Amino acid sequence: MQDPQTPQIDYVVVGLGNTGEAAASSRHNAGFLFCDYLSNCIHMQQHLLATGGSVDNPTLPTHPPRYVRRNDLGADINDTVFTIFPGETLASHSDVAIAKASKKQSAEPVSRTLRLLIVKPIWGMNDSGVAVRNVLLAYNIANPSKQLIVAFDDLNTLPGSIAIHTGTDLGAIRGHKGVESIVQHLGNSASEFIRFRLGIGRPHGDTKALQFVDASFQKENRELDLFGYALDLTAQALQYYFASNGDSKSTKKKFGKSKKLPLNKLQQVSVQIALARSLVVVPYSISADSALYLQMESLSFPFETVGV
Repeated sequence: MQDPQTPQIDYVVVGLGNTGEAAASSRHNAGFLFCDYLSNCIHMQQHLLATGGSVDNPTLPTHPPRYVRRNDLGADINDTVFTIFPGETLASHSDVAIAKASKKQSAEPVSRTLRLLIVKPIWGMNDSGVAVRNVLLAYNIANPSKQLIVAFDDLNTLPGSIAIHTGTDLGAIRGHKGVESIVQHLGNSASEFIRFRLGIGRPHGDTKALQFVDASFQKENRELDLFGYALDLTAQALQYYFASNGDSKSTKKKFGKSKKLPLNKLQQVSVQIALARSLVVVPYSISADSALYLQMESLSFPFETVGV
């Protein structure tokens, strides 16, 4: 039974991938990379709030965010909190949603804090559904269709873009074994969860799809820059989804457009996110020559072993 003093889980964010050094920087691990990226973004926010700092004059946290390895559930879990502020990058829609949530018709919108589980299944991509089902049961998640968000790589979405889907029909992502496993183990009644598809595009020439997804992101053709943009775009979309109290339709309309990005847009994005995101690291070193290397330099997350 949950301690009545412990806040309920608001959302469960699952990233799909495979464990092990060989898979760490692969395209198929886009979901894991997003989990680490999101964990660091939130950890940085917590640090700035605790120290009174800002992105204009930041200091680095002294330690990275912590995942707890739950062998009994089959997942690495970062149990964390995220604060949504009125007007923070999301403008009017978020302010309206937050104002409604506060139930104060005449008051100014207030900030609110959400408790999140950031989850990486560790029993392999094809068995992701077992771990997800275990986590939902262990943490008493009552409404997976609203509270469960799954992020993963998608061949059918252009690099640098994201697609957002809900409902039980897998459609274009049929064949992604991780997502299929989740649908299989949750059943139709709980499988209308929101899906964030991080675009990796399709291979060129004679390269097979399996070989392509298992290979690492490359610096050629700005691929790593495009993936970095997709990470940031997904984080923005997730923030919007939270601020709108789980409005998947408006989130999809605003962010889920798969289109080719012009190079000047990428250069603009690089400048915009250079400060905040250069302080946000993910635990995989990909290429020192990449424009995103500062955001993706290597570090190891500490783990606390729990379970059996």
